Amino acid sequence: MYRTGSSNEENQDILSRVVSSPTILFSIILVIVYVLLSFVAQDFLNPVYSAPLVFQESLVQCNPCILMQPGWPWIPWTIVTSIFLHAGPLHLASNIFFLLIFGYV
Repeated sequence: MYRTGSSNEENQDILSRVVSSPTILFSIILVIVYVLLSFVAQDFLNPVYSAPLVFQESLVQCNPCILMQPGWPWIPWTIVTSIFLHAGPLHLASNIFFLLIFGYV
């Protein structure tokens, strides 16, 4: 049996929901942050690993054992900035692809 009704209207509805979802906005923000980090680190393929050590430590705290020591400074914005760090362009593209597929659900 064939469905009756306008599939064009259904497609437009699906397209408008996807475009108006925050997934597209977050994907654009991820790409912009990655490009900015690439310019700062002067390396497009691995901006996080090529950046100066101070830059890395201010964005993400990697060693939880060091953080447990008294007197070690806790940097609260790393909770947010670590979300935007990506190992490379393929990692960024796969995360965006995942968001586009499953972020709408």
